[in-house]
Amino acid sequence: MAKLEIVDSNLRDLPFLDYKSVLKPEIMSGVLFIEKMFQENISNLKPVKFRYFSKERELHIVLESGTHILINLDKSIPYEL
Repeated sequence: MAKLEIVDSNLRDLPFLDYKSVLKPEIMSGVLFIEKMFQENISNLKPVKFRYFSKERELHIVLESGTHILINLDKSIPYEL
């Protein structure tokens, strides 16, 4: 998996980050689903970083080429691995 960065203003005061308490299971499933789709279906686009913005519920994908792809991780997307 490419590097996953979590952007959340509530995390600034935490001395230790536990990803399980930060990312809800459905969000992590969405991130893993999207990563799998890149690997299996669009392998010519190489993600180098996934950046999740919790307030906006957006996943920003940074490709090797420098292109940024934004995906809204709302409940309307059916994530199944």
